[in-house]
Amino acid sequence: MTQKLIFFTLPRTGSTLISRAYALYRFHKDPNDRFLGEYFNLRSQKFWPFDTAKTIGNLQVTDGIQDRHFTKEFMKLEHERRLNLLKKYPNQQFIIKLMSQSTPEYCFDYLVNETNYEFVLLERKDLLDHMLSWYIAMDNDIWNLWAFDHESYKYTENYREIYDKKYHFDYPVFEYMKERIEYYYSKRRKLKWSRIHSTIFYEDFSHYNNLEVLTALGIDDFSEVKVSDEKLASFLPMKLSTKEQKIDMFDNIDEVKEWIRTIDVPDYIWKP
Repeated sequence: MTQKLIFFTLPRTGSTLISRAYALYRFHKDPNDRFLGEYFNLRSQKFWPFDTAKTIGNLQVTDGIQDRHFTKEFMKLEHERRLNLLKKYPNQQFIIKLMSQSTPEYCFDYLVNETNYEFVLLERKDLLDHMLSWYIAMDNDIWNLWAFDHESYKYTENYREIYDKKYHFDYPVFEYMKERIEYYYSKRRKLKWSRIHSTIFYEDFSHYNNLEVLTALGIDDFSEVKVSDEKLASFLPMKLSTKEQKIDMFDNIDEVKEWIRTIDVPDYIWKP
């Protein structure tokens, strides 16, 4: 029987690379498998293989739903709808990716307590590097530089803009990140060891062509996940910048380091 895995993570941990590479491998083995990327993220609309619902209440659901539709009523209804769809297909072989900042607690608790999914935890050991990367992505709304298109004019221009500006790390944004990071680790601590399939650290692969970490997920035939393959390259992101480059972009880096030291994380996470 194919493994039922949930990738549980935070932004900027390499989760897009690892979860998609694994999903590609699984598709080769069984075309009936389904990848539900960022499943409870309300901006994700192109994920569901069976759902035919087009409305939630009086709201028309379309791809690319806009923030103005994110009322509390809509968010509650949509999260419940997505959870009920998982309940409706208990035997379907899903590969699910959950981001801590977009997964309601009751949805996470259901998956832990009422299903037999195993959890793959994707983490970043260097907390400063992690938070700087997260801040830059939020500020520019550029989350991945896709390997297949990285030489194109569009990406080249956007990429240059990232490095041509200075950033000031705003404290309210830090507070938001701190809350989500501590939420993630609080949930991680509650997972029984028997439910944790594996933990994969960003620092162990840190570039899109180092996929040997996937052996932890049972992949031993890398011919199906070669980054030299054009299709796969277009499906996987690549690393955007080094830690040193990111540090140079911020005008209040010493202040940021002080803030980061207040975050409650496990001892294996590196604080500045």
